[in-house]
Amino acid sequence: MAIIISSPMSDSGKSFVVTTLTRALNGVPFKAQNMSLNSYPSDDGGEIAFIQSFQALGAGLRPRNFMNPVLLKPSGNGIEVIVFGRSLGNFRAEEYYKLIPDLWKKVKSVVSRDMVIESAGGLAEPNFMERDISGFLIMKELGIPAILVLDIDRGGAFASAFGVYNILPPSVRG
Repeated sequence: MAIIISSPMSDSGKSFVVTTLTRALNGVPFKAQNMSLNSYPSDDGGEIAFIQSFQALGAGLRPRNFMNPVLLKPSGNGIEVIVFGRSLGNFRAEEYYKLIPDLWKKVKSVVSRDMVIESAGGLAEPNFMERDISGFLIMKELGIPAILVLDIDRGGAFASAFGVYNILPPSVRG
């Protein structure tokens, strides 16, 4: 059974939890979209985010493009968009947003039930939920449950969890 590891914020430990769970559950690491300048060559050509490669190797798997179908690399005034290991070029944010419906179709085509899925950023960002191909849309449209990871060291962990729960539509709440 697939599971999403999510959080109300970035840098809360999701990658560590996914790394551990993929090993413990014999799962496949997956992050639909990652923004990072740190990439790693995949076994099937191209590149994916370093952390997804690390997670794959930790699980005894070879890094493959489907484990990180969309890699965004900040570049000057825009972002380089890499899809399944191949660069589509540089885009401004508004241009990238126009690509999301097509990218979402590509992401859906590779999600499987043996994946431990890492969401990106916060799970319930009201201004971004319907474009969140890494977390919310996977949960909403594919029915994959999410576990919320909290970083208590930064304070506000319980309030953040309460906020996520109340922002999420009732149809996707656990």
